[in-house]
Amino acid sequence: METQLDAVLNQIFKKRTGIDFSKNPERKDQKLLAEEINLPVRELVLLLYDIEQQLGIRISKEAVIEGKFDSYHHIAELIVL
Repeated sequence: METQLDAVLNQIFKKRTGIDFSKNPERKDQKLLAEEINLPVRELVLLLYDIEQQLGIRISKEAVIEGKFDSYHHIAELIVL
């Protein structure tokens, strides 16, 4: 069952990647900048901005630098933690 957080997060990702992750759950572990998704870096930055603005949270610089902001699944884990 999809939670409200899942729905909002999926909508943000769909806007920035063009992928509906709720219909393509196998893609949630794919790296956003890798060839499979090939998200432009500027869209990754906008994805970070959208998530922080719409959810009213802050994702630490350390998490981004450490490579934890690299896939749908990892980003969702950052939000839940």
